[in-house]
Amino acid sequence: MSLVREIFREKKTFLFLFVTWGVSILSFIRGLLVNSPLNSVADFFIPICVVATIIFSFRVVIKKIKLIDLLFVAICVVIFYLNYIFFPKNQYYLAFIQSRFCFCVIPFFFVGLFVDINSHERKLEFISILVVISEMLYVLYKSIVGISLSDDGEEESMGKAYLILPHLLFLSYMMFQKFKLWRVAMVLVSLILMLGFGNRGTVLLFLFFVFIYFFFIHRFDNPLRGRFLLCLSIVLLLVVFLEFVYLVAPFLNSLGMSSRTIDFFIRGEYFISQGRGDIKQILYDNMFVSPIFGFGLCGDRRLCGGTGLYAHVIFLEFLISFGVVQGCLLFLVICLMIVFSFILTKNVKKRTFLLILICCGFLKLFISSSFLIERFFWFLLGYCVSLLRKKHLSYIKNALFLSKKKLEL
Repeated sequence: MSLVREIFREKKTFLFLFVTWGVSILSFIRGLLVNSPLNSVADFFIPICVVATIIFSFRVVIKKIKLIDLLFVAICVVIFYLNYIFFPKNQYYLAFIQSRFCFCVIPFFFVGLFVDINSHERKLEFISILVVISEMLYVLYKSIVGISLSDDGEEESMGKAYLILPHLLFLSYMMFQKFKLWRVAMVLVSLILMLGFGNRGTVLLFLFFVFIYFFFIHRFDNPLRGRFLLCLSIVLLLVVFLEFVYLVAPFLNSLGMSSRTIDFFIRGEYFISQGRGDIKQILYDNMFVSPIFGFGLCGDRRLCGGTGLYAHVIFLEFLISFGVVQGCLLFLVICLMIVFSFILTKNVKKRTFLLILICCGFLKLFISSSFLIERFFWFLLGYCVSLLRKKHLSYIKNALFLSKKKLEL
């Protein structure tokens, strides 16, 4: 079946995936609205689209959702609002993110439950291509108009690198799976865009994904020879990459993009982060001031004195938000859920998609962002629940089948 026919046949599914997996396109449209006479509705555009899509696709999505899933999300929302009562000093910071958390972040738990990579693979690839094209048009528009991307603010520009990261990883996987020149071109364009948005963390996550995929997921006909050739290829690619880095910096600057990532690499300061050390020190100093109950959600922002100043490390954020004991236990449960999902999932496509979500929704939180505003964190939780649920059902079916066999004998 052709992709177009498949999209029309499953239009509700495609629309749901488009608005969730392709949310970067909505960000692009929101950017156009900001610079138009309709700028007053720009901030409401993405939440309205997400909620409207969930309502429109409800009958399709609800089939994958159980009562306990709805209860879990409801409890999370209730806990969020209880923080207004129990941690009144955090109210300003909670109010700053509450609409984003409730309408744009936590609904992605349902997206994780819904996505089936085996049947949605081609649609997700098509949406990823549209995302890359929209980001490319954004850069070209800025270049033609003569506006530097840095005018958007360093934080927003670097945030765009994280927006394009899941699509770069997914397109890379599709390229590894079936090599085609147009896929190589899309991966290169995505990589250049990501470098141009000036974020070092995304490059590290991309390299981590490639390493884990080839060493732990990809199936070689001859594993020993395959991995040897892979290591040799990596060495050669690193040499080529060093040359590429020096050549691409002037090109990025000519488009008004940032060569910040490349400049750090050239100066040998790639792993040096200024400012975050001070934030972490403040949080470490206050960690045992309230070790049992913590400082509540957004407590790290209050302690650091800014809506954009947060832990940047999910483990530390948990300790500050929930207290040392509860924070450690919650972090351990999430880690075990991710590890078991990865180990128990044998399907290559599902395992690779899980790895993409681990990179974008969990490992990212050790570098940047917060679990309260990172939709891929909740996407990952939903996907892990879906995988473990299916694995549990398969164990039950196998147990019933063996019991039936024994009774027959």
